[in-house]
Amino acid sequence: MVIEEDIRQGKMAELKWIHTIPPIFTHLAWHKDKWMTTPLQGFIDLTLNMSRQHSSQI
Repeated sequence: MVIEEDIRQGKMAELKWIHTIPPIFTHLAWHKDKWMTTPLQGFIDLTLNMSRQHSSQI
């Protein structure tokens, strides 16, 4: 959106990108009996949801 006009005017060019980045493996751990702040719980929920969505696309 930001550069569409620049592309139309030939000031910039769109490069086709082929996904060649190897997978990145991460771990997320928390203590099940410890109190969590609302932002931390939101981060964990978002991370789990994004992970599930990505896994279903593979």
